[in-house]
Amino acid sequence: MNNRGGFVIFSIVMLLFVSCGGAQNSGKTSWSPTELQGDYSYTHQGDTITLQLKADGDSLSGPLIYSFLEKDRNQGTFQGVIKDSLLMGTYRFQSEGMYSSRQTVFQISPEGLLEGFGEVRHQDATAVFVDPENLRFDHGMLLEKEH
Repeated sequence: MNNRGGFVIFSIVMLLFVSCGGAQNSGKTSWSPTELQGDYSYTHQGDTITLQLKADGDSLSGPLIYSFLEKDRNQGTFQGVIKDSLLMGTYRFQSEGMYSSRQTVFQISPEGLLEGFGEVRHQDATAVFVDPENLRFDHGMLLEKEH
């Protein structure tokens, strides 16, 4: 076998090796509350989001704080449950002296949590998503788990 043939076989073997290894990490769709328990944060150019999750049976809850540069700080409590690869719940918070609540959904990945956004409507004093099946997770504010 010449060098070119050996290189082609080596390249194919490496491609298979890398693709199989990647599928194990990124293809995970089942998470447990104890796996997600911990501290998460996002920080970029003066904007900060922190979330501290504690497991309690099938649910997760804890303080969630949004502190964006030159905007009011939101501070409250998130409480939710895992559905497939999503952490779905309610965020009850205080901002500008007023109490509010809104449905909050995080996409779960091995890298952390990414909040979903979409059109909302108000239902019983809570902002809920009009179409929770079609949320956008493309804003790039990944809450990374602290180790």
